[in-house]
This record gives sequence, structure tokens and C-alpha cells, in this order.
Amino acid sequence: MYRYVSIVRFLFLIMVCCEAKAQTTLQGRVYEYGTHIHLQSIRVTNLNTKQFTITDTAGLFYINAKAGDLLAFKGYAYQADTLVIINKNRLEIYMTPEGKTLKQVNVTAPDIKTGSLKDANLKGNTVTYQRDANGAYKGGIAIRFGYGKDKKALRSKQLSDEEIADQEIEDAFSEKNVAKTIPLRGQELKDFIAMYRPDIKTFKAPTFNLTIYLNDCYKKYQALPPEKRKPATLNP
Repeated sequence: MYRYVSIVRFLFLIMVCCEAKAQTTLQGRVYEYGTHIHLQSIRVTNLNTKQFTITDTAGLFYINAKAGDLLAFKGYAYQADTLVIINKNRLEIYMTPEGKTLKQVNVTAPDIKTGSLKDANLKGNTVTYQRDANGAYKGGIAIRFGYGKDKKALRSKQLSDEEIADQEIEDAFSEKNVAKTIPLRGQELKDFIAMYRPDIKTFKAPTFNLTIYLNDCYKKYQALPPEKRKPATLNP
């Protein structure tokens, strides 16, 4: 009986050693598809062993895996992906931004230049499409009347338009609204909004998309060192 137990233990040790030998540390790097930018904070999980790691600032990762294991890659604002390990070679992973999918469903009208339509009956005054708080078109047009008025009245109207646009940006870039897209909270969220709040020209551009804009800004924010993730301050 003792001899039988010893043989079983010996075989078990051989199996453990073989498993340890088959398991190796794989190295890889994660890039953004189309730009070749190194991606940090991407979660890499071995779905067979449940072990995971996170890519560093250079997009590098190290994880234990063997041939046949399935790795999963997941990161904020990027489409998740998986990969079956075939050999021990260094891996190069390319992840597609979710923003590229959003761009494909945008409805555009190349023949219409928003904000530059002119009506001859209105003596060349600009006709613009109306937007909601998120910067999306909500239907209808806004016509800037003003011909026949003196320069002071026109200037007053321009200031009023700027104030309205500024309020639209303020609503779109509220903490509550931005937090729906960006995983920041508290002071970090306040700093992010202060750093990347768009100007009126950018916000009113026909191609402006709030979600894509926030995703692009968040990638720039992540690339900054921690001490730079604050709005610039003016020295007294």
C-alpha cells in the first residue's frame, strides 16, 4: 500500500513539473489600430487560468500562458478582442477604437454646409441648424436677422449668439453629462472638463460629435503624466 501511494505521488509530481514547464511568460505590446500608438491600461486576461495583467505606459504586458490558452483584451473606448496562443513568440495586438464605429453611423450631408447657408431674400444673413445640449442637431433652423439695423444692434445680436452658444457648451460639458462617457469623478473630472472644454468654433462645427470628441480628449489625458493632468494656472 505504501509503495502504491509513493508511485501516485511520483506521477503527480511529474504532471506538475510538466505543467510548469509548458506554462511560460509571454510578452506583448498593445497598439491602437491605424495609428500605432501604444495603449496603456488595457486589461489582458488569460481566460483559462483567470490570471490578468494591465499594460504599462509603453503598452507592454507580461502574462503566464501556454499554447492553446485564450487571452482577452479589454480597455476603455476600445473594442474588446481575444487571441488563441499558438507559440511563445512576442505578441503585437492592435485594438480598434469604439469611436471608429460611431463615425460610421453618423449621418452626413456633403452638399449642405451648416452655418454657411445664405438666403438671398434675407440679404445674405446666415442660416444655421439648431442643436441640443449635446451638440446634436434637433431639427429646425435659426435665422440671424439683422439687416437694416445699425452696427450697435448687430454687435448686440452677435454677443447674444455667443452667449447662447456658450450656454450650450456649458450644458453639454456638465459634470453629469461628461461622466456618462468618461470614467473620471470628483476633482479629476473637474480638471478634465476645464482642460478640454471646446471653444464655440469647434462645438459648432458640422462634424462635431460629443462622444468621439470626449474619447479623443480622454486618450490625450491618459497620455499625460499625473502632474500634467490639471488645467494651466496663471501666475500672479
